[in-house]
Amino acid sequence: DALYLPIDSDPKRPNVEAAIADPSSPIHLIRQLVEIRRATPSLGTYGDAEVIHGSYPLVFKRGEKHLVVINPRRERATIAISVNVRKTLLNSGVEISADEIVSAGFSYAIIELN
Repeated sequence: DALYLPIDSDPKRPNVEAAIADPSSPIHLIRQLVEIRRATPSLGTYGDAEVIHGSYPLVFKRGEKHLVVINPRRERATIAISVNVRKTLLNSGVEISADEIVSAGFSYAIIELN
């Protein structure tokens, strides 16, 4: 009676136990993002941000050494940019070559730069 919304009566309803058991569940991505943020102060609340490309894909630099790429739309997006990658911290659907970044629809990446 004290719950804001009623509990779903379907026995196959989503639950935390099932989410933890499913490697494709968003809970695993959220945990990975939290871990990356804790390990990388420039990605935290007080890190500086510089927008490199304000359209699709959105590309911004955090601190001196991290690049974030986000393409929230369905269509693929490309930007001509030279990036010197040291390490990829997280990537889903982003391809980086010597002179461009290509983002599939609904893609994202966090890149550590040299």
